[in-house]
Amino acid sequence: MSNNSPYVNTEKVNASLPKRYRSQRRFKAYGIVAIVLAISVLGLLLGFVFMIGKSAFEQTTMTLEVQFDADRIDANNLGATNYTDLVRQSLRDQFPDVTSRRDKRDLYSLVSSSAEYEVRAFVEENPSVIGGSHTFTFLASSDVDVWIKAGSQDATSGRMNENEKAWVRTLQERGIMGSQFNSAFFEKGDSREPEQAGIWGAIMGSF
Repeated sequence: MSNNSPYVNTEKVNASLPKRYRSQRRFKAYGIVAIVLAISVLGLLLGFVFMIGKSAFEQTTMTLEVQFDADRIDANNLGATNYTDLVRQSLRDQFPDVTSRRDKRDLYSLVSSSAEYEVRAFVEENPSVIGGSHTFTFLASSDVDVWIKAGSQDATSGRMNENEKAWVRTLQERGIMGSQFNSAFFEKGDSREPEQAGIWGAIMGSF
């Protein structure tokens, strides 16, 4: 029988099939193992990132009532209003015994600088609030946020002085301090204010 006959070629093909099938099964198994390993490594990496940076998913806040006295807001020129002082007045209302310039400056530092922009946007959208008041939930400053997350009972932690720590404890006792999910972590980029930075700002700030 000729070696070139169809019968002989078919026998050779049939004889090679088991080897091909084994090779295909090994290749498939290697692929599955590689995928499982990749998913496992990714899961470990995400778990590690979450454990290390889980505090970044929450922000410390303070809930304050802001008064919009008509004599302090020009309804015809809302842009001329000192919104920063409106926020600061809400802090002074909490601690009326704080009178010195230095202590006031420290007291004002407890709230994020973003507060004034929130108040301004609210008034511009709701001018009827002039003459009344509204309760806001502001971000606390990054120093307050770090100190609370580190454990506010540690008198030596953070960059705040003793007065600032005492005020924060008082606000906590009054139920004014709280926390919220840090949506800005995913929505915003870098910022000069750490408490307002998004995920890239938080990542870069960790180096």
